[in-house]
Amino acid sequence: YADFADREDKQLTGRRLAAGLETESTALADLTPLELPTDRPRPAVWDGAGDAVRFELPAELTARVDQLARRSRATRFMVLLAAFQAVLARFGGQRDIAVGTPVAGRHLPGADRLIGLFVNTVVLRGDLSGEPSFRTLLGRVAANTAAALSHAHVPFELVVDELAPERDLARNPLFQVSFSLRTAPPEPIALPGLDCELVRTPLTGSPFDLVLDADVLPDGRLNARLQYATALFDRTTAQRLADAFRLLLDAVLADPDRPLHRVGLLTDEDRLAVVEKFNQTAVPLPERCLHELFTEQAERTPEAVALRWPNGELTYRQLDARANLLAHRLRAHGAGPESLVGVCLRRGPELVVALLAVLKAGAGYLPLAPDHPPLRRSRLLDRAGAELLIADDDLAKGWTGTVLAVEDGERETAPVSGAGPDNLAYLIYTSGSTGEPKGVMVTHRNVVNYVRWSARTYLGTGDGTALYSSVAFDLPVTSLFPALLTGAAVTLTPDDRASGLDGLVKLLSRDSFDLLKLTPTHLGPLGRELPAAALRTATPHLVLGGEQLTGAMLEPWRRHAPDT
Repeated sequence: YADFADREDKQLTGRRLAAGLETESTALADLTPLELPTDRPRPAVWDGAGDAVRFELPAELTARVDQLARRSRATRFMVLLAAFQAVLARFGGQRDIAVGTPVAGRHLPGADRLIGLFVNTVVLRGDLSGEPSFRTLLGRVAANTAAALSHAHVPFELVVDELAPERDLARNPLFQVSFSLRTAPPEPIALPGLDCELVRTPLTGSPFDLVLDADVLPDGRLNARLQYATALFDRTTAQRLADAFRLLLDAVLADPDRPLHRVGLLTDEDRLAVVEKFNQTAVPLPERCLHELFTEQAERTPEAVALRWPNGELTYRQLDARANLLAHRLRAHGAGPESLVGVCLRRGPELVVALLAVLKAGAGYLPLAPDHPPLRRSRLLDRAGAELLIADDDLAKGWTGTVLAVEDGERETAPVSGAGPDNLAYLIYTSGSTGEPKGVMVTHRNVVNYVRWSARTYLGTGDGTALYSSVAFDLPVTSLFPALLTGAAVTLTPDDRASGLDGLVKLLSRDSFDLLKLTPTHLGPLGRELPAAALRTATPHLVLGGEQLTGAMLEPWRRHAPDT
């Protein structure tokens, strides 16, 4: 073995090594790490823990693999590798798939009779661009594999040094998935004076994200083991990958000219789950409007706190009675089913009273942002055909229609609204970032379905919700109505630019809530400003939307509030 090492060391110098390194560097330039969808975020440092799922391919399938290999001037290894890379491409959504494979390294004369470690690693790059068929992919894999194996003598560590990829303690350089194919000996190994048998070694970890090892048995069956990093994947995910490999291989052997993106990768059980079970979302809905469900909750918990703000609070009975009073006034001014009433109020108890009053009057509300220019508000009111506006005097400038204010006082009963589940509950305009704002109409049936689901999903700790943003967008619907339909409290943050995000930081520093609905932009500042203890207790549910969400934005929450 020492002689072999010396001979190899002498050969890995000069032109031969330089030529091999140059070829490999060119072939592997600009490799992008494989990003498979994982069940957990990738840890900062690789821990090596692993497990495996095992499966078997029948001899008949192996024979079909060999037939396609012969017809394609390829090998069994190339067919199986191409199938594996196709599965990885489908799961990861990438078209450039690098897979490492161990090679025996016994190319020098006499090395096959020595005991010792000769193994080297070769990186095999798969090109799935252009939506190829399996036959096309196999041709590419065969050419790339032949070229790469012709330089299998070049040590992997020297290739890494030559390419100098950005190093990451959480991943192997150049490839994160490996594949190997071995042929099991036809009979037990014989050594003079010894009884020998093959023993399946216990799994001690996983050096990569995934490792697919396959052994072809003497009778043609193929025993496979898909080893996976438990830091990244659940066993069920690894099993789905193994199932997908079997399904794809069977399909492409039957029709190698079918485009790979049209090959199904779902088992019958998975297809049943995705198409039918996952879509069994029907739930019984009450034939009630949103305001009627609120009134029923107010009757169940009349003295529970419904609204809380820095200078006071309202119980459910008080909130219901104040909304009733305004609803009667709205009805007297012509509000009713399918009519729209504008609401332009700063965040406070009057705002919630106004929204409920419009619904109790049978109309739909059109929320307007107080900080928008008066001309924009007037244009939206005109486009919606609204004839009534609930607003403070300074927010009604430029509007020529009827303006009502929220007055103190209560009334025990609400007017007959005349509205049903299919009548309009509210109209919200988009921001207009692509041109003119577009109105989205939401019926009572729509919003009741969503609000009841939100209440079942998010509420339960009794901490209620926080309303901190403008109701001119639909984001606050989740922060307001699920709580008011379940007897929880809604905390209103001050509506002024001076408090802004600082107000939310102060609120979360002292209080906890069943849910927080935010835009992703809020996560960064909150992650920086809130102490770790406040992040842990802020909420069990973060509901995010409206913008791009990145892992970096979530990092403080993942680190300090992993159960959120």
